[in-house]
Amino acid sequence: MSFEELAERWKKAEGSTMKPTTLGHYQNALHAYVLPRFGKRKISTTNREDVQKFLAEMAHNYSESSLRSMRVVLGLARMGSRLRLASEESLRAREAAKANRR
Repeated sequence: MSFEELAERWKKAEGSTMKPTTLGHYQNALHAYVLPRFGKRKISTTNREDVQKFLAEMAHNYSESSLRSMRVVLGLARMGSRLRLASEESLRAREAAKANRR
């Protein structure tokens, strides 16, 4: 799954739980800063060093508020990795249960 795909899922799942201004702020950070760099990349290929380098580069030109928003939306990558691992564990458990019933 790409970061862009995860961002869309997040928006659908979490967007309605936020104030419109908060959601708008995060969406601006996504579209202006984060997706141009990470959008097409697979979540599994984005690591902590990539994120740290990106934020260090952005720190030269953007406010702390903008950087904070970038950090929040980049946190989606961690969430996506955890969801992927949980999904894989669930699949393995279902397959094991199915095998035990045979």
